[in-house]
Amino acid sequence: MKRSNVRELIEAGEKNKFYKRAEWQKELRPMILKRDHYECQRCLHRWDSDKYPNTRPKKLTRAKTVHHILPMEQYPEYAKETWNLVSLCNRCHNEVEGRDWFKFRVFTKKEKPQINEEKW
Repeated sequence: MKRSNVRELIEAGEKNKFYKRAEWQKELRPMILKRDHYECQRCLHRWDSDKYPNTRPKKLTRAKTVHHILPMEQYPEYAKETWNLVSLCNRCHNEVEGRDWFKFRVFTKKEKPQINEEKW
């Protein structure tokens, strides 16, 4: 995939197609995860975001996501550069991306069905 193709995908609003390509799935993503030993670099305090600094204690966490340090939407020319990619766990990736998954979750107690004493 040429660098210009990444820009075209973003301009067309089809950024997800980049992540479905074989180059990302079979080359870049596994290479970065292997480079970082499948460990979240933010939990280990080896990488930190200026916007979302890590305040948790140092912890070994399994990484499943590869994150673009410089956003792909703003810098498509760096989308495939290894220095721009870092391995993160799902929790850190959501925090860095500004997603708060728990605020949408509503925990409610299930009500027990009423028992009707009436016999048929």
